[in-house]
Amino acid sequence: MSVDNDTISGSVPNGNRNRRNGGNNVLLILLLLLLLVSVIFNIFQYNKEKVKEKDYTAEIFSSNELKAQLKTQLDTAKLQLEEYKGRNASLDSAVQKDEKEMEDQAEQIRKMLKSNKINYNKYLDVKYKLDEMIYMKDKYLREISELNEKNKQLTAENQDLKHEVKEGKHTINNLTDKVTSQKNKLDLAAMLKADNISVMGVYFKKNNKEVESSKSKNIQKLKFCFTLEENKFADAGKRDVFIQVIDPSGQTVAIEALGSGTTEVGGTQSQYTVKQEIEFKNDTQDYCTYWGKDTPFAPGIYHVILSTEGYKLGEKDFHIR
Repeated sequence: MSVDNDTISGSVPNGNRNRRNGGNNVLLILLLLLLLVSVIFNIFQYNKEKVKEKDYTAEIFSSNELKAQLKTQLDTAKLQLEEYKGRNASLDSAVQKDEKEMEDQAEQIRKMLKSNKINYNKYLDVKYKLDEMIYMKDKYLREISELNEKNKQLTAENQDLKHEVKEGKHTINNLTDKVTSQKNKLDLAAMLKADNISVMGVYFKKNNKEVESSKSKNIQKLKFCFTLEENKFADAGKRDVFIQVIDPSGQTVAIEALGSGTTEVGGTQSQYTVKQEIEFKNDTQDYCTYWGKDTPFAPGIYHVILSTEGYKLGEKDFHIR
């Protein structure tokens, strides 16, 4: 009895082998189909993004609208900044600086808008620059407004200070007036006054005895006497008393060689006939002095004025026959 070689060798029957190989082929085909679908999908997505990007970058925008926005923003900024001009030097300086910086920014935008058509990327750049310029404008206006408020505050403080200084000066002037008034009162109180003024003609006998006379032909000298009363407001010490003799014709009798000269009385320069230095001791005291000339005194009414330190002490008339 013979045995089949396939059975002896234990090999798989041909039907079974064919069924296994067919299953593997189906699985492989499915995998390949999935891979192909994935590749096609990725290619589609990539192309879609590229097309989208291409559409954006290739899209063309008119620059006219942006140019109009630039002009509007620049004109508005200049008008707003113009309001602060001419108020003071510090504000003018700040406005000029800000205007220059904004003009520089605008010039950069103008260069970007040189052509009438721009792409999307440049459009975004210009929009950014415009927004930046608007921000700069608002920032400058805030700073200038703050500076203006500070200047107003300083001006108000300065006005207050000027008012205080003016009030201070007014107070000082009032005090000065009071001091001056008090000083004037003291000066007036300290002024001396001559009482008992007498003027007479005299001549001297051989024994030097003094004889009074009112006759012109007899008079050798004029004798002037006066009394200074006590004055506690006046300073004690030496003083010059000036005696001015005015003749009947209204002329001052003055001979420089005999001690005459000029002095100031009541703010006016005037001649004096004779000067006498006295020692004022701040008590009541009588004083006398003499003055004569080589020629006779003309008859008539004479007027005598006594003065010291620029003011009158007193005056007196006398008659020569």
